[in-house]
Amino acid sequence: MTLPERIPTEIVQLFASSEAWNYRLVPYDRRDGVVLCAGERGRDYASVSQEIEVLSGFRVQIEPVGSDELSLLLNRYYRREETRPISGRTADLSRIGSGQGFLTDLIGEAFDEYASDIHFEPYEERCRIRLRIDGKLVEKYVLDRSGYASIVNQIKIMANLDISERRLPQDGRILYHRGDRKFDLRVSSLPTIYGEKVVLRLLTRHAELLELSNLGFSERQLADYESAIARPHG
Repeated sequence: MTLPERIPTEIVQLFASSEAWNYRLVPYDRRDGVVLCAGERGRDYASVSQEIEVLSGFRVQIEPVGSDELSLLLNRYYRREETRPISGRTADLSRIGSGQGFLTDLIGEAFDEYASDIHFEPYEERCRIRLRIDGKLVEKYVLDRSGYASIVNQIKIMANLDISERRLPQDGRILYHRGDRKFDLRVSSLPTIYGEKVVLRLLTRHAELLELSNLGFSERQLADYESAIARPHG
């Protein structure tokens, strides 16, 4: 197999760095809705392919390469990121009501980082939590599967959802109130082959409005823009 000399940026960005390293895959082309990826020769990617299709919506076709060649590709196109395991911290969830639980802290962290969504995603052997920041999903934590169900149940309880229903999608709402922070979270749960995926959307009012002069216009562009919007009738 001959890989392109340079992989386009829009193809590389189909996977986050953590995904590429965890999957041991490097995408190099996209054709008719199928993403072509370089994968490690001799490695079984059957469950990984299903996982990517469920979570990302596209199918992958894997071309095998040697382990050394794949490592070179990963190091060339993806910076290795460390994620923080939180195995064993699910016991803190019993203190959510007092504001000391992991889930409450996570929502506060998402608020501080101006995230619009929190994604809870189950996999075959692990689960992960990602924040959507400036449109990009950033991996924050990796969980053992043993603690994931407890977190999902706590979210459902807070959102007044049916914790016994795991086969149908559900939607709910959480009012987050901690200190001077008070805002809504829209909750959506969706069953997948590895468990329930949950998304929390933060509906906050803490975003700051920028002045036109802070948007990067040159003086000429700013003057032209202000002149145009001062004539609302064309």
